[in-house]
Amino acid sequence: MATLLVELLTEELPPKALKKLGVSFGAVIFNDLSKQNLVSENASYETFATPRRLAILINDARDVSPAETVKLKLMPKKVGIKADGKPSEALLKKLESLGLDASHAEKIDIQTDGKMEFIYLHQKKDGVPLSVGLQNAIDL
Repeated sequence: MATLLVELLTEELPPKALKKLGVSFGAVIFNDLSKQNLVSENASYETFATPRRLAILINDARDVSPAETVKLKLMPKKVGIKADGKPSEALLKKLESLGLDASHAEKIDIQTDGKMEFIYLHQKKDGVPLSVGLQNAIDL
């Protein structure tokens, strides 16, 4: 884990609003990085504000967020699985639209969601680099 300093250079900010702007800037950046899992659970931050810059200092920032498994809800079972138990054309087209081929049809999971059974696909999602996550947070 590393310490991360983010500074935003600005035009002249109103002196009466500096503290509020600094706190708001810091909270938005920290909360977004937390949602992206780019800071540890016990990370903390400190904000700074001057008339021409806003900054946040975060301890325990990750270089890359951990990889995770994502569960995608594809379609109802009666649409995606034929009577003989093989994948339907609709399921194969859905997998193809996700950039996957028919071999991934075995990696699907069928679960009951309320009254109906649905097909889910479990995919491993690579971690997000800090530079990408920080850019996403700033673009908010």
